Amino acid sequence: MNIVLDGILNNVVLAAGEQDYRYQHMFHVSEPLVVLVKLFSYDRTLDYIMQHAEVEQLETTTTLEFLLDFFFKYYATVKHGDPLKLTTMTALCNIFWSVSLRPQYKQELCEDEEKFEEFKKLIKHITRGEDNKMIVKTSIHYVPTYIENIQKAADGILCNILEQSEQQTATQNSERCGVKRLRSLALSLRPSLMDSPSTLKPSKPSIMISYSHGDNDVCTQLYHELNKKNDEFYIWIDRQYCKTGYLWGKIADGMQAASIILCLLSNKKSAVNLDEKPISQWDKDDVAQWFQQNKIMPELYKLYQFEDGPELLTYAATILDETILKLEQQVYSQAYLQANNGKVLLTPPFSRFTNALQKLHYDTKLKMQKTTIAVEPIIMTASNSVGGKPATRNISRIPRKSSITKPQV
Repeated sequence: MNIVLDGILNNVVLAAGEQDYRYQHMFHVSEPLVVLVKLFSYDRTLDYIMQHAEVEQLETTTTLEFLLDFFFKYYATVKHGDPLKLTTMTALCNIFWSVSLRPQYKQELCEDEEKFEEFKKLIKHITRGEDNKMIVKTSIHYVPTYIENIQKAADGILCNILEQSEQQTATQNSERCGVKRLRSLALSLRPSLMDSPSTLKPSKPSIMISYSHGDNDVCTQLYHELNKKNDEFYIWIDRQYCKTGYLWGKIADGMQAASIILCLLSNKKSAVNLDEKPISQWDKDDVAQWFQQNKIMPELYKLYQFEDGPELLTYAATILDETILKLEQQVYSQAYLQANNGKVLLTPPFSRFTNALQKLHYDTKLKMQKTTIAVEPIIMTASNSVGGKPATRNISRIPRKSSITKPQV
């Protein structure tokens, strides 16, 4: 395992040293960096890469120093029009976000005051989005869902490094004033979940709002009312934090970090068993539940806006034609791009949606076949009602069991 980690970091170092940031004109530096983002989400691999990785070119410097120097160099030398700049900068920001969540590396990040100030200035520049519009928004690489967008990652870094800087300043002032007891009290009151890797939690209390899509209007009104007191508490709601990445993982992080979970309960909240309820009776809430059960992106639900089950089923039958399916993907990819600020609709999540639709179509068709099997009733006559044989059942209209086949999905 260590050999593999050494090799990945070595590939980053070698590619970073090339003029075009491609090692031997093959893979671009962004490719191993994207892998590092995932590896840095685990403490064990992060610690090894940061402290123990055996890379010849890093014998005289630390991994963090190399990453910082490369971060500055790449941002300054690569033009905004380069389609790989967004991927590379996003990967680096995600890496620094993970690093800044660990106290020991956050401390190391602040040790070189000059370099730290330069780093902080650049991160603030990214969070303000001053030149983000000039960077090509559509990456030519597939970007995994575990990578957050560049601005959110930069916001996370800024939250963590400012916290560290403010803590150091407070510590120095306390020691100069001799109020160590006050310092200890202040540190003891700090929230233990401040360094959650996926959900930023400030020092003020956090309220999570849990709601069904059917109660969206009520939830919006409640959110706006609570947001008037945002100086007293922080509000977590899925529409703010579940735009990218793994939806249910982020909801779990939000629940863990919340001081209070506010549940909006109504008749719409209770989930029904969709397998038992005929699709002809599905309403908009049932459709929303179907999207959630099949782990389909919330953005697609908002984009399509199906009103009921029959409308969903009609669309499912429409896209059985491969030509129509490809055309629909093109149309909705463009609509998705416009509705989500230039974010690209990738093929895997769209395929998950269309596969679920096709399965729904065939399952519904199979249920209809089973319920329409006609069985001629047994007619009792005077001749067979008293000790006689019952009339023979006419089975010629009953399809054989083997003939009822489930269509291939």
